[in-house]
Amino acid sequence: SSVTSPTDFHCQPLELAGELDSTMTQLSDSLASDEAVPLSSSELVPGMPCVAIYSGDGEWYRARIKEALSENEFVVCFVDYGNSEVVSVSSIAKLPEEFLSVP
Repeated sequence: SSVTSPTDFHCQPLELAGELDSTMTQLSDSLASDEAVPLSSSELVPGMPCVAIYSGDGEWYRARIKEALSENEFVVCFVDYGNSEVVSVSSIAKLPEEFLSVP
């Protein structure tokens, strides 16, 4: 869960927690066995799904591009948890298609 303000918050239904954990493990395994496909800054547009490295633990998570701050820095929203942060283009990669669907 993530709360930015009373009108900007994100939460996950408790009954989906196991499914989300499984998806994150599969994503991590997929990106560890296959190299993450890097994306150039010209490919990154607001709303685009991707994976990004979260600074808190150095792991890949599903994300969405929110905005470009410069050619090398982007604001991403980690879609499964709701938090956002600024990441470098080198910490953003293509989201494998099998991970585009929910949970």
